Amino acid sequence: MIYDVAKKMLVTGLGIAVFTKEKADSLIQDWVKEGELSKEEGKELLDTWMKKIEAEREDMRGRIQKEVRRMIDQAGVVSKEEHEALAKRVVALELQIKQQIEPQE
Repeated sequence: MIYDVAKKMLVTGLGIAVFTKEKADSLIQDWVKEGELSKEEGKELLDTWMKKIEAEREDMRGRIQKEVRRMIDQAGVVSKEEHEALAKRVVALELQIKQQIEPQE
């Protein structure tokens, strides 16, 4: 049955991350029209797929962010936070120097 194949696809994650809700819904509606699924099974399958798709997308985002961070670190590029911290230190040091070289009142 197509429903069983769909469940196996979901479990193995084969291509599920590239599905959009509209594509998944269209596919499921076709199965409902063909009598392979009931409306309730279709709704359940769509809900399950959407949860799986979002989880896989989040996992993919995390892996991409981790890899980008690794590449940035490897390249020696400073982060925005590091840049801001250094800029604050420069301002503080400039102020200290200015206070030391200006005549004391």
